[in-house]
Amino acid sequence: MRKLFFLLAVTLLAAAPLAAQRNETPLAELYAGASLLRNDAFAFGGRELFGGWQASLNWNHSDVLGFKGDFGGHYRSIGGINFHQHEYLFGLQLSARSHRATGFLHALAGAVTFGGAGISSTGTALAFGGGVDMHAGKHFAIRAVQVDYLPKHLEGEWFHDVRVSAGIVWRIGEK
Repeated sequence: MRKLFFLLAVTLLAAAPLAAQRNETPLAELYAGASLLRNDAFAFGGRELFGGWQASLNWNHSDVLGFKGDFGGHYRSIGGINFHQHEYLFGLQLSARSHRATGFLHALAGAVTFGGAGISSTGTALAFGGGVDMHAGKHFAIRAVQVDYLPKHLEGEWFHDVRVSAGIVWRIGEK
């Protein structure tokens, strides 16, 4: 996990000198993409890989600071039983912007619902991570990668998931 956070920090620091090229900061960034979740919340004692989706909206207060809402859904069928996990997270995002890319880190908090076989449990969730958006024009970017450490608290126990996603970013308006 330390290597992951180190990699994200290096990405942001590498993009910082390029900010002198002056990138127009969008008012908001709407993201939609595919996601993989390594789910740790299994009574069977193992970790399972879930596939799904992730979406977020980041409102940019400034070139660096944004307010983010992040939502995800992940699904897996095991032994004929359909399992799901949904995340509802909100928090702050820090961005380092250049002409060609935007690197970001975020810290989010909210709720998670995990269920299967007609049983569901809702608890607390956090997300710490970041990623890189490669600009594909004034109004679009490609989220090359987003990686999150996703601890969650369900039924009195902490579980430790990892989520990876990639997709499309719509850059809306200008600051």
